[in-house]
Amino acid sequence: MALALPSLPTLTDAEDYPAVVAVDPGSVADELGVLPGDRLVSLNGRTLRDIIDYRFHAAADVVTIDIYRHGERLTFEVEKDPDEPLGIDFGVALFDDIIRCNNNCYFCFIGGNNRGMRRSLFIKDDDFRLSFLFGNFATLTNLTDADWRRIEEQHLSPLYVSVHSTELELRRKLLANPRSGDILSQIDRLTGMGIQCHCQLVICPGLNDGEHLDRSIEDLAARHPGVLSIAVVPVGLTEMNQIRGAHKLKVPEPLKDQLLTPDYARRSLDQVQAHQRRFLRAFGDPLVFASDEYYLAAGASLPHSRHYGTYPQFENGVGMVRWLMEDWKKTKARFSRGTINPGARSMTLACGTLIAPVLEPMVAEMRALTGVDARLVAVPNRTYGVSINCAGLLPAHDFLTALADEPLGEVVVLPRYALDDAGEIFLDDVTPAQIEQRLGRSVVYVKQMSQLFESLPRRRR
Repeated sequence: MALALPSLPTLTDAEDYPAVVAVDPGSVADELGVLPGDRLVSLNGRTLRDIIDYRFHAAADVVTIDIYRHGERLTFEVEKDPDEPLGIDFGVALFDDIIRCNNNCYFCFIGGNNRGMRRSLFIKDDDFRLSFLFGNFATLTNLTDADWRRIEEQHLSPLYVSVHSTELELRRKLLANPRSGDILSQIDRLTGMGIQCHCQLVICPGLNDGEHLDRSIEDLAARHPGVLSIAVVPVGLTEMNQIRGAHKLKVPEPLKDQLLTPDYARRSLDQVQAHQRRFLRAFGDPLVFASDEYYLAAGASLPHSRHYGTYPQFENGVGMVRWLMEDWKKTKARFSRGTINPGARSMTLACGTLIAPVLEPMVAEMRALTGVDARLVAVPNRTYGVSINCAGLLPAHDFLTALADEPLGEVVVLPRYALDDAGEIFLDDVTPAQIEQRLGRSVVYVKQMSQLFESLPRRRR
């Protein structure tokens, strides 16, 4: 039963509490009478900063829920299994502000951004909570004592950590943060709490590569299994960052020598693979992974899917191409069995220039198998510079420019990675509805080829 309490928050205070967006039917909260629009003041007397707090304090056998509703403060108490969720949806992960980055990396995408892009792209976050929740990489340079206590208390594991270099002074140079702490000491502190982490090394040619990369890999591997995986990723510089970075590093501009060349990619792969062979013998796990960009730039064969195990750094571009290729193998088999058929007779697929050589033979096979007049258009990145060649950083304007004079067919297929998480907006604030209006075609968004045929209506044979 809900009880009205005399101590009411003011309306201004109430708006600071997270709003209930939805309540799962039949859930604990639904049975108690929690309603969409309620404000959650506290759980077990604790105010909530984010969805992590909510899950942590809801995982109890007795939960007291303090609600603000239309000028009235209500309290519910319920006994439940600690693993049973309350069933409240807030629609957001953070109830307070994002923790901001205190570094000034020359390669920071935020710093190299253009005007007119979507607002969220200018939020320079470095939030350990988003690292735990979504796999965002954090540098750990802005953690307070309270943050460290919370990580231990709530056991926020695993975390995703941007290391770049394990050498203190070199890392400080890369982050442009002279007060950055020793990352190895921080990782040791995490592992001492039982917190594991996935690490990334963004490699900047002439700075943290070569022997510095070897040292970073060895230092992190010495902390396995606390360190679960290491991704080696090439730096990606927008045209603006090539100029900005030269100024920061006090070298001639622009930073063309930082761009990924086939020869550099091959040498980087050789270096990483030497470590992988040793770690496979020692741990039964490659532990360190080169991102897909190195393989594509080098023209090298991609490892088998078993190389990636559980794909621990998939969203960091490690194993995405192999996953795409494996999906196409299964999709071809379904075509052969006649269990799927395309819902269009002609279509145009648009992609980033990096993945185009992988997709081209897939599209050719699709034409042969289905009779669909399918064409592939590789879209250069005119907004950030042609060296930014992945689909996730292609604005709508670049797609529209590349497709303007193309025969589009019945359907246009665009990469889902070009949209935000909700699938509602491109980098340059253009919506999917606006794209369809400009192209005058039905547009579908997919991450893999099987999704394309699932998203199209079945065509009568």
